[in-house]
Amino acid sequence: MGAWSARRSNGREAVLVLSREAEPFRKCERAARTALEAEGWTVRTEVMNEKSPPACPADASLITVGTEAAVWSKAHAGAKVFCMVADVESAALGTGSAGVLAEIPAARQVALLRQALPEARSVGVLFKRGSARGERWVAALKQEAAKSGLTVDAEPVDSKENIASALDALIRRRVDVLWTMPDGALYDANTIKAVLHSTLEAKLPVFGFSTPVVKAGALVGVGITPDSQGAQAAALLLKRAKEAPGAPGQTVEPVYEVSVNQAVAERLGVRLPPSLAGERKGD
Repeated sequence: MGAWSARRSNGREAVLVLSREAEPFRKCERAARTALEAEGWTVRTEVMNEKSPPACPADASLITVGTEAAVWSKAHAGAKVFCMVADVESAALGTGSAGVLAEIPAARQVALLRQALPEARSVGVLFKRGSARGERWVAALKQEAAKSGLTVDAEPVDSKENIASALDALIRRRVDVLWTMPDGALYDANTIKAVLHSTLEAKLPVFGFSTPVVKAGALVGVGITPDSQGAQAAALLLKRAKEAPGAPGQTVEPVYEVSVNQAVAERLGVRLPPSLAGERKGD
């Protein structure tokens, strides 16, 4: 604590609070730490646990990594920025919160889908029945799809065990592409594997919600990385440090990756445009 205490007076200190010990959170933390230390900040990391709250001075600047840390920080008086929060609305962080969103806007996803599959007319979606997050995503997708001349055929799923029958229903209705969302109540390693196997057999292209899903067999997709979340959170905290106390919060869209699976494209007989013939960074 010596270096921390010695530099408390210059206002260039930050505590990085991780929701738990996990490699994605550590990657995010390292990226944020690198960016802050390059600007001369002193940085300390705390990992949340059930026995005691993170040790943070009341006026310390915070970067919280993950939902639990972001929720814990709501009562913190100092400057704070969240990142790696999967569902900001459900976390109820408040309109004045500042942070980096982890969800890529539906408008950007629809634009990419149209670029990859310009002949597509209908988009199939599986969503967890009764999930507020799933229903928000379906509504946002429908709104943006309508602007591009696409219809959305949404099929509710009661449980992971029912995904196969729900997917079969969409395949029978001859949707042109299956769009997936990052919902742990619906998708895990096993269900993703099963969905990708069935869609390949049916020659149905899949729009994946992460780079690993594309590598596993989706045609095209988008995803965030912990490194980019951490770097963006650090940049936002540096910006807030220059603002007057009590400045309104700001949320920023995530930097994201666009990736394609050329092997799947060949198997499906899909010719992707040259602009998607590889991986690139979104903005």
